[in-house]
Amino acid sequence: MKGYIPKGQPASRAVAVLLSIGSCGLAIAAARELWTKRTGTELKSWLKPVFDLIARAKYEPWMLPLGVAVVILGIYLVAVALKPRPMTHVQLAASPNFWVRNVDIARLCTATAERVPSVAGASTYASPKHVIVSITGSDQHHDLAQRVEAAILPIVEQLESPRKISVKFHNKFGGE
Repeated sequence: MKGYIPKGQPASRAVAVLLSIGSCGLAIAAARELWTKRTGTELKSWLKPVFDLIARAKYEPWMLPLGVAVVILGIYLVAVALKPRPMTHVQLAASPNFWVRNVDIARLCTATAERVPSVAGASTYASPKHVIVSITGSDQHHDLAQRVEAAILPIVEQLESPRKISVKFHNKFGGE
């Protein structure tokens, strides 16, 4: 049985925020219009020119491309709304309720690599398919990359999805 699956923000979130800001603008314009009609002020209507333009509208050549663009925009918005949320965490194989982010995997691998003797420094990049560890050390130890890979392997094996481990060695005194 799987527990809660952490996921990223939906792609439609930005669209929803923009549409809500636009809706607030329309509500403000409608409220102003209602206020000007109810109070009898001398303010000029914002909506009357728009309604007059719509009433006098006749077919113009630019209307067809604009209509096609609006249909394409509508299809795009439906696709964005149906787009699944991205996975942000990786499940641990031992428990269905424990999840870690790629950055957590990278930090743990970096700390483990730095504990290997003869490693002067390390940095890690973790993606959904790879764990790439860059180490700096002395070239006197030819098996340093293999020892780092052996130290990191138990960490990567705890993940539910397998990952390829790559260790890049940089000589402490320059060179690869």
